[in-house]
Amino acid sequence: MGYQMTCHTCSTDAYSIADCWSDDLPAITKDGKFRSHTVYSGGRMYDVCLKQ
Repeated sequence: MGYQMTCHTCSTDAYSIADCWSDDLPAITKDGKFRSHTVYSGGRMYDVCLKQ
């Protein structure tokens, strides 16, 4: 149908729609907000706090 499709794996993303979501997962910015860069098909992508 002419659609371009690509695949990728992101091991450090979290999405609030996930059934395993927890507010302890995202990295926090200096001003106390969840660190995020973009929105994908699953919603806003949050960077996972690697200490968690």
